[in-house]
Amino acid sequence: MVRHSVRLLVVVGKATHPDLARSFVATRRKIERFLVRTPAPFVAKVYRASPAELAQNEAAPGRVERWYPE
Repeated sequence: MVRHSVRLLVVVGKATHPDLARSFVATRRKIERFLVRTPAPFVAKVYRASPAELAQNEAAPGRVERWYPE
């Protein structure tokens, strides 16, 4: 992975595939900013918004966190 400068995003969360896809689209701007600011190689997790945030706004964006290397 490191040798090939991989940039890997892993979508995580306990939800249906359609809900995870909606969350990914809602988080797209944060993902794009992350990709611009974070040099390869990395593995990052894309999380859904919290249940409280989703209750207020079904289209609430999630978050992106670098997982490897720390």
